[in-house]
Amino acid sequence: MKFLTAKTRITFGLTCMLVTVLCAAIMIGLVPDPKSAVLAGRAEMCETLAVSSSDYVSRGELRRLEFVLESVVRRNNGCGLVSTYWYLRKGLPPSKL
Repeated sequence: MKFLTAKTRITFGLTCMLVTVLCAAIMIGLVPDPKSAVLAGRAEMCETLAVSSSDYVSRGELRRLEFVLESVVRRNNGCGLVSTYWYLRKGLPPSKL
């Protein structure tokens, strides 16, 4: 008496092949990594904030800098910007950050 039919064996074999190909694609780097995309986005946001902040500080436009930082914190719900949010909640101006 056969435990597995030919149809079940073929299905099991194809499933194993698919899993193997998917694992190989992940190891090679063909499947994008969501963590690296998030980190790249955060890095771009930080660079943009750094450039605009230095420009505002050099021109003495501290109110505009404070507005930009508050807007970014509000838009992102404080995620990744916890220290900035904490300083703004304490009432410290952005020039003290």
